[in-house]
Amino acid sequence: MIYPCYLNLKTHSNDSAGNSNLINSTFLVSIPVPSGGSSSSGNSGGAGTTTPTTSTESNTFVKVTPEKISIMKISDKEIGIKEIKIQVKDEIKNVKITISKYENKPSAVSVKKTGNVYQYIHIETKNLEKNLEKATLKIKVKKSWVSDRGLGKDNISLFKFDNTSKKWNELKTTYKEDDDNNYYYDVELTSFSYFAISEKVIVPKKQKEKIKKIIEAPKKTSKDIFFENSVKKLKNILTWLKTNSKNLLEIINQNLLKELIITFILVIFIAGYLIIAKSREFLFSNPKQFIEIIAYELSKKKDLIKKIFLK
Repeated sequence: MIYPCYLNLKTHSNDSAGNSNLINSTFLVSIPVPSGGSSSSGNSGGAGTTTPTTSTESNTFVKVTPEKISIMKISDKEIGIKEIKIQVKDEIKNVKITISKYENKPSAVSVKKTGNVYQYIHIETKNLEKNLEKATLKIKVKKSWVSDRGLGKDNISLFKFDNTSKKWNELKTTYKEDDDNNYYYDVELTSFSYFAISEKVIVPKKQKEKIKKIIEAPKKTSKDIFFENSVKKLKNILTWLKTNSKNLLEIINQNLLKELIITFILVIFIAGYLIIAKSREFLFSNPKQFIEIIAYELSKKKDLIKKIFLK
């Protein structure tokens, strides 16, 4: 039988900002117990379970100032973060940052991250959150883990868990460099939470092209909207005229406002035709010539007008 045991290690260091830092590292080790031995446990079979961390590392900054970037370097090589750079708004003291690494989904997170997950990470702070201007994480992923899953260095991202929406949100993850064993990426943050180093969300090619078309589609101007609305209205008027042509001819033949009705109908018809058939750029850029075309079209219909009047 194997029992977990936590080993705690404390060291002191100074960062590039001149701050004195206390580094507290905790490692999970396994101690085998002979099968014939006896043991006791305070947990019953029905008790709730929690996901143990495989390693935890914390760092305390005695003082952090806005003038300098404070850096927390991670000594545990198994944690998927190499360092954290923090910038603050105001001077603060006794800033503590604790990083916990999980092999499986932490019990405090309600939704499991889909896809291949390298590791889950929880970053907790003290005396920092309200004063944090920006933090830059340098995360790392073993090359062997990436290649074993058929991925490339550009297929890795950091995801942050949103406890309100219960979703994993992909963060902008920029590949920076690599060495013999790891790929390194930079990620900027303005707050801390639970994170997952995981493969990127792969969007199918067809869906990606569709999204690209939507994004690149030109936005409609007020002129475009006016033109579309005008065309719709004119089409409705022309449809109505076509449907009620017999009734209109009867009214015209009764000599009731012949000139006004005929002129109105012809202007609507010709204007509608021109707006729909011709270029809208021509309509807006040459209004004078457009009116001349309407007059010309009316003159061509004079025989029809005479025929209706003299009938």
